[in-house]
Amino acid sequence: MRKVILLKLLCLVCISNCLTQDYIILKGNNDTLKCYIVKDKITSIDYKSLNTRDITIYNIKYNEYDGYVLENNKLTEDERESYIKQVQEIFTESNDTAKRVIYRSFEEFKDLKPSFTDTFFLKEKFKFLLFEYITRLYTIDSTGKEKRIRKPIWGYYNGFNTYIKFGDGYGMLNTIGRYCIFFGEKTSYNTMGVGINDTNLPYKQTTSAYYFLDYNTGDIYLLNNYNLKTRILSQDKELLESFKKEREKKPKRGQYIVKFNKKHPIE
Repeated sequence: MRKVILLKLLCLVCISNCLTQDYIILKGNNDTLKCYIVKDKITSIDYKSLNTRDITIYNIKYNEYDGYVLENNKLTEDERESYIKQVQEIFTESNDTAKRVIYRSFEEFKDLKPSFTDTFFLKEKFKFLLFEYITRLYTIDSTGKEKRIRKPIWGYYNGFNTYIKFGDGYGMLNTIGRYCIFFGEKTSYNTMGVGINDTNLPYKQTTSAYYFLDYNTGDIYLLNNYNLKTRILSQDKELLESFKKEREKKPKRGQYIVKFNKKHPIE
């Protein structure tokens, strides 16, 4: 039940494309950290201070916070504080023991019937040839040893947010509704021009963008003006005409998906 409440609360969260104020809800409901979130690394969060003179990128581990809220230009300060308070109350009521689950398929996510409900945790493993850390999911077997959770893994719920597998990593769903927005990274590897003693080594090329998940079909699309208009807003003439009149369309894309989800909720 509490999980459903959290999913509904996440509908209030929207994407911001500019440097604005985000909130990290610290563990134990002690306080909220006002900052600019740079990247959700799943096992931790990189963030910057709101002080423009401070260019340091700070990091906070996932066991030090309960969740976070991305700035939403459509929310007033009172609405945003109300959202944070609701999240804190939920974690207080549950003694911070939010249920974690893994979805093996899109159907499990859509029906909220995960097949993997055992305890699991996140762990970063360093891949030497790629010179990077890869996030993997582990559980504890009957002998007390760590055991890697193998595919298929469509996504998981960590007690606060839902992450779905995308590319080599996971993207957090920033909105839950008929269309779910998330920030994803696609990775390719190239060996050209990198090497020692004529031995080529792979290097990573990453492209990042916002995408949206169709809750009805499980299909994923790049969030651009064309896909927004033809795949979503074409179903609502009023919102479509309003979006066409927007002078700056890119910063408004996420807001229009939130508007559409509110007008056309999941039945």
